[in-house]
Amino acid sequence: GAITALLTGGAYKVSTWVASKLGSFPGYQEDKEAMLRVLGMHEEAVRSLIDTAPPQLLESDPSIFSEARNVWEDTLNLAQLYGVRNAQASVLAPTGTIGLLMDCDTTGVEPDLGLVKVKKLVGGGSMSIVNQSVSKALAFLGYGPQHIEEIIAYIAEHGSVIGAPNLHES
Repeated sequence: GAITALLTGGAYKVSTWVASKLGSFPGYQEDKEAMLRVLGMHEEAVRSLIDTAPPQLLESDPSIFSEARNVWEDTLNLAQLYGVRNAQASVLAPTGTIGLLMDCDTTGVEPDLGLVKVKKLVGGGSMSIVNQSVSKALAFLGYGPQHIEEIIAYIAEHGSVIGAPNLHES
């Protein structure tokens, strides 16, 4: 948590410096109150992290915790003066179902290596999702929309391209 706080705080601190030179991101003024509130919540989270960290962790490397706290204090003060240039300075890949709804190929930071991924559903059961690159590759190879649809349906059902209808094997 301290490392992530330090990285994110550092990114926003640089963003305040850039804002002091180039101005804040478009729409910042309309969103200033909410943006400063979010940055303040980050700073509060760092303080909470320090307050709840196991003592042995704080003793092993106290400087990273104090640096994280300091960078967020600086960032919040500078943001109040200059704003921020970047509305979002750090992000994690969308995970789980939300990533699928956002049309992401994967539900994390890993590459999509297989033809099919199986998503377990909260209410039970599962669904098969064919790698989106498959239809793009088939189109590139000259397959028409109907053949692509049939091949994708086959892969979703069987987990393999072997034996798919209308597949030109070479």
